[in-house]
Amino acid sequence: MSVTDWSPQPSGNAVADRAIPARDGAAGREIPEMVRGVMAGMRRYADAQGGALVTGGRLNAYTVDTALGVTELRPGLSLIVKVDRDNTAEATLNVDGSGPLPWVDAGGVRLQAGRIIAGRFYNIILDADALAWRVQAGSSTLDEIPGLIDLRQEVSENASSVAAKTEATTTAAAIVATQAGAVEAARAEVAGNTATVATAATQVADDAAAAQSAQAVAVTARDQAQAAVASGRVSYATLAQLQANLAPADGAQGEVRADPVPARNGIYDKVGPSGSGSWEKWSSTTLPAVEARTTANTKQRLDDAVRARALFGFDFTGSVIPVVADSDGRVHLGVDALTGNVVGRLSDAQVAPSIQRTIQKDVYPSFGNVWGYAGTGTVYPIVVGTNGAVALGFDRDKNELVGLFPASQGGGGAVASSTALTPLPSADRPLRADWNGAIAYGQSLSIGATGLPPLSTAQIYANLTFGAGPKATKAGSSSGGTNPGTDTSKPLVEDSLGGDGGTDRGETICSGLANGAVERLAVENGGAPSTFVIFASAAGKGNTGIGGLSPGSTWWQNFLDHITDAKALATAAGKSYALHAVPWLQGEASINSAGYEASLSSLVTSIDSNARAITGQATPVHTLLYQTAFGVKTSPAVALAQLSVAQAHRLAHHVSAIYHMPYSGDGTHLTNVGYLWLGRYFARAYKLLVIDGVEPPSIRPISATLRGTELRVRFSVPRLPLVLDSASLAAALNGGFVVRTDSGEATISAVAVDTSSPDTVVLTLAAALAGANPRLRYALDNLGTGLNISNGASGNLRDSTPDRFSFGGLTYPLWHVAPHFELPILTLASI
Repeated sequence: MSVTDWSPQPSGNAVADRAIPARDGAAGREIPEMVRGVMAGMRRYADAQGGALVTGGRLNAYTVDTALGVTELRPGLSLIVKVDRDNTAEATLNVDGSGPLPWVDAGGVRLQAGRIIAGRFYNIILDADALAWRVQAGSSTLDEIPGLIDLRQEVSENASSVAAKTEATTTAAAIVATQAGAVEAARAEVAGNTATVATAATQVADDAAAAQSAQAVAVTARDQAQAAVASGRVSYATLAQLQANLAPADGAQGEVRADPVPARNGIYDKVGPSGSGSWEKWSSTTLPAVEARTTANTKQRLDDAVRARALFGFDFTGSVIPVVADSDGRVHLGVDALTGNVVGRLSDAQVAPSIQRTIQKDVYPSFGNVWGYAGTGTVYPIVVGTNGAVALGFDRDKNELVGLFPASQGGGGAVASSTALTPLPSADRPLRADWNGAIAYGQSLSIGATGLPPLSTAQIYANLTFGAGPKATKAGSSSGGTNPGTDTSKPLVEDSLGGDGGTDRGETICSGLANGAVERLAVENGGAPSTFVIFASAAGKGNTGIGGLSPGSTWWQNFLDHITDAKALATAAGKSYALHAVPWLQGEASINSAGYEASLSSLVTSIDSNARAITGQATPVHTLLYQTAFGVKTSPAVALAQLSVAQAHRLAHHVSAIYHMPYSGDGTHLTNVGYLWLGRYFARAYKLLVIDGVEPPSIRPISATLRGTELRVRFSVPRLPLVLDSASLAAALNGGFVVRTDSGEATISAVAVDTSSPDTVVLTLAAALAGANPRLRYALDNLGTGLNISNGASGNLRDSTPDRFSFGGLTYPLWHVAPHFELPILTLASI
């Protein structure tokens, strides 16, 4: 029992708390103990309200022990907790074992990654309507939530024009400059060099009168914002309850949190004087009307916004002009006035989507193309140079940032950007365990055939494998494996042992995957590598088709043995275990098999269901796919099926083609360095999937359109620009591209990346295309000079991802290379 269970009536407390008996007729000697019990109970309650509570738990599942022994979550129960770690995804809180409930902000929106900050205090209250722990508005957490918890929804109409409508950013223009003098100084600094840029603010408000007017608007907006935050918007569970209250004045804000019709939930604007009018919901159709009431013209709104720094209290110094920043003053996106380069956290999996949402939802609908941009089209400028060229913009059609990006971020002065990473659905996100599983499965490439000698012979972090090595098998298993030793564990190292009877087994992808993933955790997330343990093994069998590795086959038992015994070892060590991903390396032995796509899709589903039945984990098991280059020139069906399954199955993900890897002399398998290199590709995918909870990106062909003799091929690209690289990638005829119809192969006279659209490759045909069924093929017909891939094919197209790793004094790039693919060619009318 706890203080919250005590009765407000004295008579009800005789037996309310067995720890503090207060029975009638109690002996006098019991009174001091009862008093001390009451004092202890009050202290525990004071701790719950005074910031003494510190969260525990794992990852985004937070727990807190109040010491009150709360047995009932009473609506309105309030606690003050100190958070022990940042959240990386939507979070839950479990108080005294009462069960996890979501954490939401004052507006009822679940707290996304980065909204809960380690070391901060949060005043939370149990919201019975939403069944969630709500961070109370007006508490000290307001400055911890980027963008001041959707400030555009909290403040008056003037504040709406200067606050970002996202959880992670403020509007691009709202934090650029504070006065005309600062604007003129920035303009003077870059005016002499057309390669440098000036912010939008440098092109408006050139006189002191405009600056004073803008400052007055900012002060008014600040006061209104503070008043709005202090008083809070009116909030109701249903729309009917909100509509029944017409007392608020025109322009007031209202919220509907838990209406039975989900579409009714959201933020509303009061239209009309107090006592009459109606509530109008914020939407893409109502927003322009609200903004029209806020200002007479867009240009004046920009003048007001760029001087509104006083509203947020930012104090930026140096040469970087901020475009998007958070409430702690950290620049997520900006322009260096000295170099003209775009700077910021451009590749951050959590920041980039927020930047894009801000620009898409707030910047270009609000300001339009008003900054003196000299061009036309779908790119909305954010920052332009003195020559009218876009230094930073947002492409409406491509839904991505474009601009002058520095060479260190893949641009080298050319237009470049990173495609926003796509968060996994919450049900598909892996949940971190003490031991995190990765089992390579497939045929000989999954177990390091010809990968001798092994390279990774010392474990440099805390990763584990079986006692008989990654390729261990279970003693006495029906699989018939020949390397018994799954009953013990040891640090992950590679060896020359084989469990399938093969004699050339060496380096597998296991060490490259595990060690590479925890290194990325350190570099990209600031986590110590030893805090994330990967239990990696390789359960495949050489020279075996997909049927011989699927449920019902003899060797399938070896895969199940690896899961069962890894789980048992973790349990014996007092650790939790979850299998998160299975790299699938197979296809060469099935090159002439029909129905491979259906078989692979079924296997992905079986891996998930069988693994979860063994481990008991709630989260799914993902399959990571490479693309075989062996045999694609004569039998491309398997490589194309691997790509198709990755695009169609929610638990399958394309990692990389391998035509750029070093092959051994047999033209089928990789060298030891090749397996280590490929393991680093799987490491990146595993880290993004398991730790960051996002879809691993890859180059994806979108369309091939022909107008006259110009064939344009568009791609989704992890890091722009695309590059046709014949220096680092073995030169293939026409970069690996082939155009065919039923009448034969067409002649290509030129192949190049479009410098103005760096996600597009342009092929010029020597003549008008003739014949039915026109199609574009890549890396299916021609093999690069000097490569040794049996009946293989390759290409020269890659992205500009700067990732790399070093081994033995050499550096190996980790670009995303284009996959083997075929697309139908769509003919457009000539203009």
